[in-house]
Amino acid sequence: MPNFDGTDDYFDSREVIERIAELTAAFIDATGVDPADIMSAEDWAFGLGEDEGRELADLIAFRDEADHLPDWKYGETFIHENHFTDYAQEMVEDCGYIPADLPGWLANAIDWEKVADAYKEDYTEFEFQGATYWARA
Repeated sequence: MPNFDGTDDYFDSREVIERIAELTAAFIDATGVDPADIMSAEDWAFGLGEDEGRELADLIAFRDEADHLPDWKYGETFIHENHFTDYAQEMVEDCGYIPADLPGWLANAIDWEKVADAYKEDYTEFEFQGATYWARA
């Protein structure tokens, strides 16, 4: 499971859903309070402690921003900005757009940053934990 601290190369929306459920259950066990009555990170901290309370509040805010994506329930992938160029290269190679026997001198001449920038046209940008993540729109 990701750290959810803005350092992961990527994470899946199902992991966000799972972590919210896990922390919410821990809050209910600790307090007996209905989560529907929770309004702020400070409320969550009351039952979970400051770090987990902040994590849960941040995850809920992220979910509320991103759960409109078509594959949210089924596994939307969020790719960290620093990993997106590598991700784009892997996708191009995995889809077979570049032949496996492409000479190295030619493969090394590809501007993967430009490929990634072009790829981003089909993605939406999200801010989470001070980092930029991209998900397919």
